[in-house]
Amino acid sequence: MGSEQTLLYDLILLYRSKLALAISYLNEKSKHSKGFQAKSRTGFLDVNGKVPYFFHGKGCTITVDGGISLSIDFDVKGRCDGFTTHILEAYLYFNRSLESKFSSINDFAKIQALLKELEKDGFVLSKEYYLLGPMYVLPNDFFAEQPLSWLQ
Repeated sequence: MGSEQTLLYDLILLYRSKLALAISYLNEKSKHSKGFQAKSRTGFLDVNGKVPYFFHGKGCTITVDGGISLSIDFDVKGRCDGFTTHILEAYLYFNRSLESKFSSINDFAKIQALLKELEKDGFVLSKEYYLLGPMYVLPNDFFAEQPLSWLQ
């Protein structure tokens, strides 16, 4: 794996770890307030008002860890372990603290090309296609018996 591929893979793992945290907040809120998203498309997932959410289209933006924003897309069953070029680009754009480490891969075309290389080498799999291109997943996530999901 080349250095830019490694850098993108590191970004994917970082996004994936923050995604797991965000989904844990979402699932906890759902457990206590079933159907909350139908009543309010925006709000907070925690009682302290530190984890804001905003539902949009078929996804949600959640901010965790004092300012790390994630754009998340859900499939029809709530599965959300996938990522697109756009999701990774937005993750870098909205989280300026990552800018210096990932500056060499900080644009749509570069991320898109590197994802294709990672797919060719088997580090990511493409799951389905969207208007702007494929949805990717890590191989372990793709075959997981209990994938990362929002349990509505």
